[in-house]
Amino acid sequence: MPTRFDLLIKDVQAVDSLNKFNVQSDIGIKGSKITAVAQGLNKEEASTVIEGNFLTAIPGLIDTHVHLGISSCGFNMLTRAGITTALDMSGTSQDIAKTALKFGTGITYGTLEAIIPGTNIANNDPSTEEIRQFVENALSNGSYGVKILGGHFPLTPAASKRMVRFCQDNGIYIAWHAGSTENGSDMKGMREAVTAAAGGFLHLPHINAYCRGSFASPPSETMEALELLQENPAIISESYLSPRNGANLICDENGIPKSKIVLNCLRKNNFSEDREGVRAAIRKGFLAVMKDINHETCLIEGQEGVEFFDEQDSKVSGSFDNINPLSRLLAAAGRRYPANEFTVDALATDGGCIPRNVTLKTGIEFVRMGVFTMQEFVHKACLMPARMLNLENKGHLSIGADADITIFNPQTGKAEFVIVQGRTLLSRGILHSGTPTAFCTDKGLSFYERKNLPVFSVTPNLTRLNRSLNP
Repeated sequence: MPTRFDLLIKDVQAVDSLNKFNVQSDIGIKGSKITAVAQGLNKEEASTVIEGNFLTAIPGLIDTHVHLGISSCGFNMLTRAGITTALDMSGTSQDIAKTALKFGTGITYGTLEAIIPGTNIANNDPSTEEIRQFVENALSNGSYGVKILGGHFPLTPAASKRMVRFCQDNGIYIAWHAGSTENGSDMKGMREAVTAAAGGFLHLPHINAYCRGSFASPPSETMEALELLQENPAIISESYLSPRNGANLICDENGIPKSKIVLNCLRKNNFSEDREGVRAAIRKGFLAVMKDINHETCLIEGQEGVEFFDEQDSKVSGSFDNINPLSRLLAAAGRRYPANEFTVDALATDGGCIPRNVTLKTGIEFVRMGVFTMQEFVHKACLMPARMLNLENKGHLSIGADADITIFNPQTGKAEFVIVQGRTLLSRGILHSGTPTAFCTDKGLSFYERKNLPVFSVTPNLTRLNRSLNP
């Protein structure tokens, strides 16, 4: 006789922002969908049962800013952190598809192709026609949209504006790590990006990264950033909860780091803006080098880090510490305007391969601190990210929604079970292998089909988001 549920989650504290509940409940799953959320569901009617005593179940965490192309560890690290859906923001779809097939864990992911002068575009001032060709190639090769890496590999202000306008006019999802050849990844860069958006759609990632005191006090810059978002509601945004950043440490033939983020961090902390400055920062523990150890990207500091940096001839990524103080993290995560909306839409990590996937752990700490309630945390970490990516069946625990569920210990903030489309990917710390599912526009479907990766298409929604916290 057929069972009612393929998987039954018993006795969890179920929290949902869309449906406004925070109750002790059971959750029934059939196939890839949620089919019941109620107390007293019968274990005898289920093929598999998860006992969730003392655990909390929320819609699967959705991270709208990760990096999966830096190493092969990203899918592993995201799953352990409770992430069920992620948007990569710089790696090529080609490279990440290879990683997904070999090292994937079954989560859902999409990609934004970054425009990089000298790599996939001739120079930093591409014409509208060159931008059109880049965007069409990106979408045909499986990307959900595109990104300007202004903080690392900037375009001219005019080219950045052309690219934003082209994407707005053609319904293309575009993110911009603020910065150009004339303005840095700071408040001037954010002002430039907001002006270029001209009241239209733009995804501005990691808002707290632009408020580090380059021109005024960090609190003043944070307030300005939040006011700019309030005045431009078509712009979507996220902030992250880690004190660390991430950057490519590769140096050119003259020993100068290619990334402007690296140069800025070295300068602001009184290190020389060259290879020796990088080595000194690693030696003193202000900068750590990323190294893959046992399927996990780890941070290596001190002399060991310097030696690894030298062995790799600077071709490594790194992470600077204490870049994002708690005060700015709190302001970006918790500010509301008006009273029933958060100013910054979502929580993201800028992590993946970068070891700062702390949305769940730190988010729960923020709940304890009263920055937001548990339902509001779910709103920022699940529902709003789903709306940003137009994933209507994700981000909530409604009947008929995708069975994407993160189950965690509320005392430790540690993910205990991760379920994606009804498949258990993480169980009490044990990872189960699985093939990820990609999402893209219609133009990229054949790319993933040729790769033998499961895929579904999504049409980006570039209209103003429903941000309300009310029912």
